[in-house]
Amino acid sequence: MSKFQSCVESFNNFHDGINLLRSLSEQFGINNKFCNYGTVNNGDFVQITEPTILPEIQQHNQQVQMALDFLVMNKSSFAIIDKGRSSDEKSCVWIENGQFYGMGYISAENAITDFSEIKEYVKPYRSNNYIMHLINVFTEKHPHKVMKIENQ
Repeated sequence: MSKFQSCVESFNNFHDGINLLRSLSEQFGINNKFCNYGTVNNGDFVQITEPTILPEIQQHNQQVQMALDFLVMNKSSFAIIDKGRSSDEKSCVWIENGQFYGMGYISAENAITDFSEIKEYVKPYRSNNYIMHLINVFTEKHPHKVMKIENQ
């Protein structure tokens, strides 16, 4: 993967990726012959020894696309609202479709009627795996500071 490509999902360890790939191949009927689960040297490779008839390319590609669409559609959008730099503001971190979008500050007096308005107050930043890991750890420890937003 080059730095100009984006990924649908990333993992902190190898086995989480394998588990997701296996569950998607079961859920969407993707032929395991097309799934590389690891390397023979690590003992993680799942070899299929029985001969199988390969699916038609168009059918297989549709199943893979359905799995990718499923992953993308299930990414959540939310805001983390916390105390600001002073008592008259709040800090905000915006996550859109499972990716860090940006962060900023909102006046404590500002009445937000629609949580999607929060996005207007944040400065966009580039997302990466490390930032998303920090955000996920924070949201697990402080779920009361997370405001879910319905995906658009």
